Amino acid sequence: MMMSGRVILCILIFFVLVQGVQATNLQISVKDNIDNSPLSHATVFLNGGKIAQTNTLGQVFLTHSGLNDLKIMVSMTGYDDWVKTVGRNETSLLVNMNRKTPLTLKVSLFDSDALMPISGALVNISAENVTIGKQTDISGSALFGVTAATLYFVDIEAANYQPRHTSIDMALENRDVQYWLLPGMLPGNRFAIEIKDKNDKVPLPDAEVRINSALVGKTDSKGRLVIPVTRGNTYTIEISKTGYQTYTESRIISDADAIYSVEITKAPIAGTRQETVPTTVPKTVATTMSTPVPTTSQESPPSPGFDLAGYSGIILIVVVIVVIAGAGVYVTNARKASSHLRVPDPPKMSPPIKSSPPQSQSRSPSPQKTVDPKFIQPETPKELPQELSDRYTDFELIGKGGFARVFKATRTDGKQVAIKIPISLDSSTGKTFIAELQNWTKLDHPNIVRVFDYNIMPLPYFEMELCDGSLAEAKIPMDCEEAAWFVFHICEGLKYAHARFIAHRDLKPQNILLKDNIPKISDWGLSRIISKSTSTTTGSFTPYYAAPEQVNNKQKDERTDIWQLGVILYELTTGTLPFNGESVVDVVVGISTKSYPPPSELNPNAKQIEPIISLCLQKDPNKRFQAVGALQTALGMYLRKNYAEMFRQSVSVKDIRRSAYYVGDLIIVNLIIGDLNAAYKYSTDLVVYAKGDTKTLAQELCDHLYIRIQNDVTEVPDELLKKAEFVVHKVLMGF
Repeated sequence: MMMSGRVILCILIFFVLVQGVQATNLQISVKDNIDNSPLSHATVFLNGGKIAQTNTLGQVFLTHSGLNDLKIMVSMTGYDDWVKTVGRNETSLLVNMNRKTPLTLKVSLFDSDALMPISGALVNISAENVTIGKQTDISGSALFGVTAATLYFVDIEAANYQPRHTSIDMALENRDVQYWLLPGMLPGNRFAIEIKDKNDKVPLPDAEVRINSALVGKTDSKGRLVIPVTRGNTYTIEISKTGYQTYTESRIISDADAIYSVEITKAPIAGTRQETVPTTVPKTVATTMSTPVPTTSQESPPSPGFDLAGYSGIILIVVVIVVIAGAGVYVTNARKASSHLRVPDPPKMSPPIKSSPPQSQSRSPSPQKTVDPKFIQPETPKELPQELSDRYTDFELIGKGGFARVFKATRTDGKQVAIKIPISLDSSTGKTFIAELQNWTKLDHPNIVRVFDYNIMPLPYFEMELCDGSLAEAKIPMDCEEAAWFVFHICEGLKYAHARFIAHRDLKPQNILLKDNIPKISDWGLSRIISKSTSTTTGSFTPYYAAPEQVNNKQKDERTDIWQLGVILYELTTGTLPFNGESVVDVVVGISTKSYPPPSELNPNAKQIEPIISLCLQKDPNKRFQAVGALQTALGMYLRKNYAEMFRQSVSVKDIRRSAYYVGDLIIVNLIIGDLNAAYKYSTDLVVYAKGDTKTLAQELCDHLYIRIQNDVTEVPDELLKKAEFVVHKVLMGF
């Protein structure tokens, strides 16, 4: 009897144990606490370790032993983390995620003509079940508390201005938006022409305006005339005034044209000798498409030795030469050694070189066009305007272009910044400043020069991140790997801008600034919003870096930036530009119709990177890389191959320090191009090179990558990339 009782007791204990270890399934549903919508791609942590991501229905299914309670954490960008301990027997869990603290939306309004803030304007923003109305203050701004991940419709009304209606998609960060309003209640079929003296910039009254040969009126005391048009059509505009050369232009008047500024030239006095325009063009000279050449009764003979036949369309494009290069060259410190990890680069090994690259050379300073000294304040351009003296001290002029001056200055809180101030306040400068104001201030990325503050009062200015120098100061040609590394990271900033539908359209070494040797894109004055419709609006460009669609006035989009990156990469690797000439005509004809010397002919070491440059410099935009991300991936593959070989060589000679550096580069490059498996592979090597406390950090990064791979989570969020850069930096600081 005792034996049979013990057997029964054992059987009972067995069943209890089996029941206790039976697997339990837990369904987690993650939703937005406001609109109850499911949240996909939310990250779920189990007991601080296991990780999964919600599917398109906002769900995750977990299987656990059922022996212990579970600590669940759910995390998602734009939401507060959700943490709770769940009972071991729970089979379903509803997670309501709270959006982070309400975001702020700042709307600023400016007069498109006077560049002054508009106070007292009514700004209404509305979303589902909510409408908020505010008036702009003395600075022309209205501040709203808004909700993340919400589309708001914006209606703007101001006395004596045309109303404006638009929409703003609030993502997961604060927004500052600026709009300029057109004076007057002009119907949509009206078009205003503003006429000024080209030299004095003063308005010209009583100028006769003819449209398609018919006189439509004379300009008023402000040099303006409003005329009726049908938008989308081509009109021939003729302007004449006593004592001035007749101006004629044919142009399409689009929805984007409201006030068109024309500058006309005084007629030469009989018996005087006219000034000859030099044919040699400085590298940084820009061709302005928005200001056509006035036509006169005299015809200029063609240049000797150059046949204009067959290039009439291109010659019409090359209309007037102006210096629009923003003061993007900051000369404050010597260029740092190359390392995106912000630590000193170790001494380079000497890889086998089959043939020597061209001899290094420095870019000579580009000549600048003489600018009419119509400065804002004070009279001497090397001084910071007195209107800003209460905000900044210890100023120093560090850069100057045709559009603006840049000062190094110290804020009242002790922070050193760069201050960009327009040289003059004519109509053309005002439009350029507004373009930068509207686009640049929307961008916040490590590879874009950051704008800290801006205003048009007491005078127009930008307060920007102070950088060490520009890519134009680099010795060229440089190592192909270094050139690829620079462009690879420029692509990172452009990806961010293009995702917000902003194309730069004036990329060149002078506009790529360096801070701790990190490339940062500057000078967004020629940037434009990318539209799905064909955009052939005329505009400025720098001839040597211009794309064929710019010189031929065809559709311009993000692929224009890709061409310009190709020109930069060509120049950095060969030491010269792909298209040169004695005049603007020579340059634009070459860009449009001629081929360039293959990079490998100028630098045999550029053979491997040549196909990437070739894809960038296809004259047909449809044959180029179609997105900057595709170019970045190609550069990443090139860098990965070269870094892997250098890593192998450093290991073979037992150079641990260089091995650690290449491992760090390989981790970052692979994460950016989305290859988690390769990044994990090199993260295991990083653990070996890590020392002390950093070994724990390196192991955590390695484990995190492994978990993401096991759970098929292929997305690489910004937080993970920043964490990897931090860990790699800490490891390399140990050497």
